[in-house]
This record gives sequence, structure tokens and C-alpha cells, in this order.
Amino acid sequence: MSTEALSSLSSAKVMAKGRPFLKNSILAQLAKLEGGELQLRDEEGTLRAGTAGGLQTRVEVHDPAFYRRMALGGTMAVAETYIHGDWDCDDLYSLFRLFARQRKSVAALDGGMSRWTRPVLLFGEWMSANTRKGSRRNISAHYDLGNDLFELFLDDTLTYSSAYFEKEDMTLKEASVAKLDRMCRQLELKEGEHLLEIGSGWGSMAMHAASRYGARVTTLTLSKEQKALADERMRQAGLEHLIEVKLQDYRDVQGHFDKLVSIEMIEAVGPQYFGTYFRQLHQLLKPGGLAAIQAITLPDQAYADHLKNVDFIQKYIFPGSKIPSVSVLLKAATEGTSLVMTDLHDLTLDYAKTMCIWRENFVAKLDEVRALGYDERFIRMWDYYLNYCAAGFAERYLGTVQMTFRKL
Repeated sequence: MSTEALSSLSSAKVMAKGRPFLKNSILAQLAKLEGGELQLRDEEGTLRAGTAGGLQTRVEVHDPAFYRRMALGGTMAVAETYIHGDWDCDDLYSLFRLFARQRKSVAALDGGMSRWTRPVLLFGEWMSANTRKGSRRNISAHYDLGNDLFELFLDDTLTYSSAYFEKEDMTLKEASVAKLDRMCRQLELKEGEHLLEIGSGWGSMAMHAASRYGARVTTLTLSKEQKALADERMRQAGLEHLIEVKLQDYRDVQGHFDKLVSIEMIEAVGPQYFGTYFRQLHQLLKPGGLAAIQAITLPDQAYADHLKNVDFIQKYIFPGSKIPSVSVLLKAATEGTSLVMTDLHDLTLDYAKTMCIWRENFVAKLDEVRALGYDERFIRMWDYYLNYCAAGFAERYLGTVQMTFRKL
């Protein structure tokens, strides 16, 4: 933002509001934006930050207390003030993409006075640790919201993970099936083999492996809502003789399996349990067995800071979650095991497209979301979540990979 743009605000008006320092500290951070332009409108006028061309987005501030909350709450307050209706944006997806391009400037919002709120957030994260009891509670907080909600925006397979747009013109359902099939091919899955799945979802992977490949599947979930619907879907498909859905923690499984699959579950494991997770995989796999894992990841360079902070997703959407980096996963997979990675496939931009479609579906069904009893605060929180993640994948701040391991 130029000096002229900043000075276009009346100093007298700012002083009258009693917030010159707090407001101007926020504006100073926005002044560093590049790669697009943000128009910020409040009761005192319109400011433009960034550069002409590229991404364009407009923010309307409804409550002047927004600036104080931002200064005190940092990036968490960006989310919380949106959820509370303090501001609106004509294009959240573009706004978050613009912020993702300026991660250092945005991270500066978590300095200053906002650092005093961090211990409270970290205490909340500590309380959400993924012990056996904690994992059940954390999974229930998201996945037991109600199956009807997820059915509104997912495709017919009810796959709640990145699709794989093998061809550009695929529908979401076709791309979801393509993802499931790629996982089965990576596993070299054969008829009659016993497949263990850690993280059932609503059964799409188990059903695909059983119906298309003839595998026998044991699939694990900690969500009672997911298990109930997955069981019903197995019965309707006539696959209950091949699939067993178990309400069980992965740490409590015994036996040996030919193959193992886990799709976007490891984010809920927690860094202190990554080693436990992979050692258990190693223990459960037969010699020569294959494991296919799909994981959301962060760049290695961002992982250390991620461990020290709590973001919107961890507090409001997936309590107890921590996103790993690829190198962290490889280290955990190979320490104390004979697992060897045989393939790594990137799905990052596929996830950006998947999330955008989910968000479009969610918005198109808002009347039905409300009819299910979800209020405006919930709707704003989920709109924020879907746009936030889609932008993160589009700018590659978030990643998604399929990793294949063989037990020697």
C-alpha cells in the first residue's frame, strides 16, 4: 500500500476512534501484499493494498473492533472475526491465495500483542492430544456432526479426501473413483487378499477394494456415525461378507494383513505418535506386504513453525490434528521398521480442485444445510474452512501425496 493510500484515512477520525496504533499496525502488514490487490472498506473509506493485476478481492469491515481483535488475536482472529460476522469478502478463495503468497507478512500478525494469546491455544491443543480417549473425542467432534451434512456436498461415493483428476474433464465422482483405483493399483491388490484400512470414512475405499478387486477388507473408524452409515452401505451393496467395519483404534489391532491402506488419516495421529503409527503398520503387514498412505502435508520448511502454533483448522475443524511434512513421514516410517518407500505421487492441485467443488456444492445446498439445523455461524465457519484449504492447496502451502511402502 502506498503512503498516499495510507494517508487517505483521516487521522482525526482514527484518533477519535481511539485505535490509531492497532489499526495502523494491521494496515502496515497489509501494505506488504504482492501478487494481487486487496480493497479494504470500512466506515472511514476504501483502501487498496497490494499491486494491480493478479488476484483481486474486496473486504468489507462491518465492526471497527475488527482491528483490535486482529491485533490481539493474530491470524486466529481473522477466522474468528469472519465467523462472528465482523467482515465479509467477495472472494474468500482469492483472499486466502493472496495471503498464502505472503506467508511471512501474514505470520507477522501473530507477533506483537497476539503472542500473549498463544499459551491459551497451546493449552487447548495439549488437551486435545491423540491418546486413545482423545482420538475418539477428536474424531467425533468432526465426523459425528451428522452424515446428512456430508452427503450434501460430497459425491455419491462419499469420499472425503482428495480426488484424482486423471483426466481434465472428469466429474468429482469419476475423479474420486480414479483415486481409489490408483490406491488399489499401488497396493497390487489381488482377489482374496486381506486388506486393512485405517480410517474408514463412509466406506468408499473398502467398497471399491471389495467390489472391483475381490479383496477381503477390515476397515477401522472411531466415528459411530461413520460406522453406522458404512455398515448400511455395505449391506445395500451386498458386500457385508467381504467387509467388516470395526469401531477400533489402530493401536489396538492384532493380526497380519496382506496389504494396508490409510487415506488422510495420519493428520489425526499427532506428531508424538507418528513413530507408533508406522511401527504398528510394520507389525501388521506380512513380509513383502504393501502399504499405501495418502497424506496432507506441509512444506518441510514450514513444519517446525506449525508445531509451535495452533491454527483455525486445529481449533475449529479438526481438533488434535497436526499436518506432517514428507520428510517427517519418511523419518517416522523408516526408524525401527523395514518399510521402504517405493512410490510418491503428488495430488496437491487435485485437492485444490476437489475442495473448490465441495465448496460449490456446500453453497448450492445452504437451504438444506439450514434445514438440518446448522446456524449462520456454522455456515460461515465451514465456508471459511473450505476456501481456506482450497487456497492452501492451490498455492502449494498445503500438499497432498500418496506414498507407497513395502515391508522387506
